Amino acid sequence: MKNFKLKNNRACPAKLQRSGGFTLIETLTALLIFSTSIVVLITATSQGFSNTNYAKNKFIASYLAQEGVEIVRNARDSFGWDNTEINNAASSLFCQNPNCLVAGEPSAFSRSVSLLPDNITNSTEVKITSTVTWDQGITQKHVEYVEYLYNWQ
Repeated sequence: MKNFKLKNNRACPAKLQRSGGFTLIETLTALLIFSTSIVVLITATSQGFSNTNYAKNKFIASYLAQEGVEIVRNARDSFGWDNTEINNAASSLFCQNPNCLVAGEPSAFSRSVSLLPDNITNSTEVKITSTVTWDQGITQKHVEYVEYLYNWQ
């Protein structure tokens, strides 16, 4: 038979002396663990949003750079190996933000298209470099698309 003490006119076990509440150290430790986990979740979420935004901008910039080369190729196909028309096509593609348009709207991108050699009349090959830049946070990012065209006509 167990020993019972009479406490406040009630019978309770002799070894039951501690109350069931939390101490201050336990509470502070729980708050520290909880706040650390919240900070980690917020940081991971913001990094995910930043990576998604970078991927979107790089995707758009890639298409703008490829479009620059395609327009110069179209000028070559339409007008032949005429130096004036190809240079006009390349110079018309140069734009600085917000003059560059994406889906008809001003954008944060800028594009430049260069031809090497500059005078292609006597050449059989031209190197087209289409570069698109944009600001991503505090850094400037760029995408470069290079293609060679040949005088095949």
